[in-house]
Amino acid sequence: MNWLFELHKTQPVAHAIGIVQKKAIMHEEVIHKPSATQPDPRVQLAFERTFLAYERTRIAWVRTALALISFGFVIAKFYHYLREKQGETATLLSPRAIDLVMITIGLVGLILANWQERRALKALRERCPELPPSISGVMQC
Repeated sequence: MNWLFELHKTQPVAHAIGIVQKKAIMHEEVIHKPSATQPDPRVQLAFERTFLAYERTRIAWVRTALALISFGFVIAKFYHYLREKQGETATLLSPRAIDLVMITIGLVGLILANWQERRALKALRERCPELPPSISGVMQC
């Protein structure tokens, strides 16, 4: 029973030490916060993550456009095969027309993706001019 009394007596001391330590940590945080003149590294990282998200979006647009163009070639070949087997009444549109439509949709998608990313990067660079140049734009053009 005596040890229980001793534990009860030391508990407030341990609690008080914990409060003092918390206050010291909070005080150190206030001291070590970056000043207004120093840029916050978290903000720079956020800009870089946003920049990389724009890059990934552009790559997704390119991938989708290439899939549309490739799918246009496949459909054109398939319709060409049907026309050879069943004659001129096999399809409503010619294989060439379908191919051109799919290629046009893919190219329009590429143009829109390029326009969207350039506009977004321009707005991002106004807020953070030290971002690296976009390399994916070289591959797309």
